[in-house]
Amino acid sequence: MSGVRVYLPLTSDQVHDLATHGRLAARPVVAFAVTSRLRAQQPGEDDEALEYAALLAAAAWSDGIRGSKKLRRVIAAGDLPAALVTEAGMVAARGAAEVSIAEPVTLRQLASFHVDENPRPGADLMWYDVTEVNVVLDLVSA
Repeated sequence: MSGVRVYLPLTSDQVHDLATHGRLAARPVVAFAVTSRLRAQQPGEDDEALEYAALLAAAAWSDGIRGSKKLRRVIAAGDLPAALVTEAGMVAARGAAEVSIAEPVTLRQLASFHVDENPRPGADLMWYDVTEVNVVLDLVSA
């Protein structure tokens, strides 16, 4: 596999980094993807269902980032070279879909953002194209 679809839970500061500098400043980056552990936990699921499970894992991790603050969750979806993505292994603190990304993630590697419709728990995630990064920044800065 030459590329891996990853889901990155982002803080508002990280969205700002992407909008302003075109890359995430910090690394390694915690992300979520279809891993061998996720496949083993959900045998018989197709790739689409497994990718959705990885997205949901990123959204759940994002809940922890925001804590009790009334913030919108933001998950970026992107395609990275497989060599940059490392499975977390058997002791993954964040679940079977957890991966680590050792290199900086750039805006050009991202495809979309998934952002809470509103800052309440259980809100639906809305889809934004990566070219709408400034719209996403406005949403999370409000």
